[in-house]
Amino acid sequence: MTRFDRYRIRKGLILAFHGCDSDVAHSVVQGGDLARSENTYDWLGHGVYFWENNPERALEWAEHAAKRGRLKSPAVLGAIIDLGHCLDLTESVGCDEVAEIHETIKLIETANPDLIPPVNKGKTNDRILRHRDCHVINQLHRQREQRGHPAYTSVRAAFHEGGPLYENAGFSRRAHLQICIRHESAILGYFLPKESNS
Repeated sequence: MTRFDRYRIRKGLILAFHGCDSDVAHSVVQGGDLARSENTYDWLGHGVYFWENNPERALEWAEHAAKRGRLKSPAVLGAIIDLGHCLDLTESVGCDEVAEIHETIKLIETANPDLIPPVNKGKTNDRILRHRDCHVINQLHRQREQRGHPAYTSVRAAFHEGGPLYENAGFSRRAHLQICIRHESAILGYFLPKESNS
């Protein structure tokens, strides 16, 4: 807890986008739910993942998944989200909290040499499998619960990928803001995005 915790509650709504199969998108809009992702490599921990204000990136992900046979008909599902109490890794307080829990995890691992610590692994199918990041974020949530601190509704972070936009650029070609929603109550509604007329 910090002196400025009141500012960690996000005010206002955002639009976010989820890449999925067309059948899933239509089912969710008609009242269904998105399944939580609980892979050991989900970099923001367990929850439902979205791209903030980035339907193109959501569609790109879905098209890539279709090429790998993971879904049939790529689609984008829009969501109206209230981030609520957000662990925001674009802010120093959020980063400090994650760094602190990582130091605690390292102490536990050092004291227990038989533990096999999770590690982030190199690219597989153009992805880095972020087992360590997932473990750290999930442990942070568990520790907050054990200490009686308010649970985070969402986790938000900037993701840099795709190499530099140009030589020596500080901008990544496919950089985006990603959101992990931990509690369904943060998702106020779903919609099918309309494409712009060309």
